[in-house]
Amino acid sequence: MSLLAQLRMLESVEPLWDISFKSLFTFIHMASLLKPDILLAQPADWPSLDKAPDVLLLSIVLFLSRAVLYTLSSELVPVYSIHLYCERCCINYHHNFQVKDGTQYYYDFTSTLPEIIQVGEHQFVEWVVIETWKTLMLVAWVTAANSLTHGQQLPPGWVVGYNLAYEHVWDRFLIHSLLSDAQRHHMTLVEPETIYKTSVVVINGVTLGFPSCASLGCLTDLANNHFQFCTNHQSLDSDCAIISCSQPVQPCFSTHCDCCQSRFQLQECLQQAQVAHLNDALPHDIPTSDLINTTEHDEEFKVVPSGEPTKVKICAQFGHKQTHNEQIFVAPCGIIIARETFYNAKGIKSVADMIRQVYQDPMLMPNHIFYDNNCNLSKHVCGDPIFKDVSLTVDMFHFKSKHFKQDTYCQENCNPATYPELKDGEEKWYFNSSIAEQTNVWLGGYHAICRELLHCMH
Repeated sequence: MSLLAQLRMLESVEPLWDISFKSLFTFIHMASLLKPDILLAQPADWPSLDKAPDVLLLSIVLFLSRAVLYTLSSELVPVYSIHLYCERCCINYHHNFQVKDGTQYYYDFTSTLPEIIQVGEHQFVEWVVIETWKTLMLVAWVTAANSLTHGQQLPPGWVVGYNLAYEHVWDRFLIHSLLSDAQRHHMTLVEPETIYKTSVVVINGVTLGFPSCASLGCLTDLANNHFQFCTNHQSLDSDCAIISCSQPVQPCFSTHCDCCQSRFQLQECLQQAQVAHLNDALPHDIPTSDLINTTEHDEEFKVVPSGEPTKVKICAQFGHKQTHNEQIFVAPCGIIIARETFYNAKGIKSVADMIRQVYQDPMLMPNHIFYDNNCNLSKHVCGDPIFKDVSLTVDMFHFKSKHFKQDTYCQENCNPATYPELKDGEEKWYFNSSIAEQTNVWLGGYHAICRELLHCMH
């Protein structure tokens, strides 16, 4: 049969209309190699080679396995998937990649990206469909599961598992990004056949200082930022401002004790002014933070009570308190995953409780958590099954500058260098463990706005 006659026969096959000339000749060449094996299973009096045979050898059936193609028009197209194996070089050849020694080597897509991507053993998706998934998820806030739609059923008898799951969407989302990045860098994508995904979260806090109730441990919002106490503790307005004193205040004063009045502080200032201070004449730098005009609501000073020979340090609360810090969970890419207001202190227990609250689903728990005080946090959560498979490490900056080399526990359990999955082949860090500190610089710019903003308004 002449080549022209063969092309005329293929003209009636609609799926071949859009195939390239090179791919068509590759198909004809491979089909000709299969011809002897196909004829081997047919009877001797087979009427014509132009008719498709009813029986095929098992090797041919495995070679042409049934599959499904997802198209942009939401149609399910029945296709055949070709899978080859070379016994001499031990390489498995798939549609987009080859597998050797457990490693996937994608074909050379540096010039043009593939039109079709294999997402499962029997599932294929057009490249434009994956781009649509990414657009829906990043722009329209559509979930991975809701991105899967199709409107056409497969032909009768086409028995194949064609249903896609949201895991396929996320997996191809990743492969699409990696192939696009490899093309921009003129590289060939290489990945292990089994991908071990490492998720990392960085924890740190930044002080924004929202107004809060002056009563210790109270989490109720203030009705007004000029109030000292919330509605539940308004009765404390009549108590002495000295923290250790619970007596009612004197008329027109904020304290009860005579020694706490301002004339004792002014008298001490007068005595200091009458003494020469030679260091005051020397030039010195003033930090920028000292130039900011801030109002302190609590003061600490020394007074001389009646009948006492020495000064006593006391602390007073003359206004509302400020929240201690905003604790944030940040992904290495810079996305803030969670935020929580810590009212009184950045305690280890509070951080551990926040981790449990954010990652209630064990499947979402990251593999690594960077935190500047993980050496104490790991001791606190020791034995907790929630943290069983979580590595608690200290970020590189704090580990080198804030933690002692003599601390054996910290060096052995919280040193990021002990985890090889955090480094690449060139001993460089995969993840930016200082991302929380860098995010705090950006968040700190809102301090002037938030310092008098009620907690319920942010």
